[in-house]
Amino acid sequence: MNSKELINSIGTRRSEIKYDISNFSEEFFISNYRLREIFKGRYINSIYYDNKNLDFYHLSQEGIVPRKKVRIRFYNPDEYFLEIKSQDLYSKLKKTIKISNINDINHHLIENGIRQKLKPNIKVNFYRRYFKSLVGRITIDSKISYSICDSNNFLEDRNKVISNQKILEIKFQNINNKIPFSFKGIELKEQRNSKYCNGIDLIFKKLYPNL
Repeated sequence: MNSKELINSIGTRRSEIKYDISNFSEEFFISNYRLREIFKGRYINSIYYDNKNLDFYHLSQEGIVPRKKVRIRFYNPDEYFLEIKSQDLYSKLKKTIKISNINDINHHLIENGIRQKLKPNIKVNFYRRYFKSLVGRITIDSKISYSICDSNNFLEDRNKVISNQKILEIKFQNINNKIPFSFKGIELKEQRNSKYCNGIDLIFKKLYPNL
């Protein structure tokens, strides 16, 4: 998936289903559920932003909608994308904006109705594989690590925590086409899973127990 494809996703509404597949091998799903790899796997970096009260985190944890999530995503240190995700009761809307200066996102946020003062706090790195299935596009994320984001050096990892979790996600571009996906013969249930919230729980709550 190239930069042009990501930019063209601006304003797309989609639904998604997530499963924790940590107890299974990726090959199990590939062979048993006819997954066809469509892009080369790659490492992804995400820097998540929030205000000083961590309102985005708390809204996500409590499942309150509407809510937003703000992050910078990059695949190499020379090309950055600001992603603003909005969620309502039925779907998610993601806007993607290519930016040249990782330190200056305020005017992009204001243009998109976000006037709160946000700061970077959690950095997430993971390896993603891309598949096509009978029900839609599927991604599998593994080798997930979380660290505190240093505002003076976005590429530096502080208090890094490595997770053994693996997440399979089914994405639906049309919210009216969302259908249940059953993994027959195994106990696997749909669940909410936010890498941002996981990072806060794993790192910030250990450093700041009263968070």
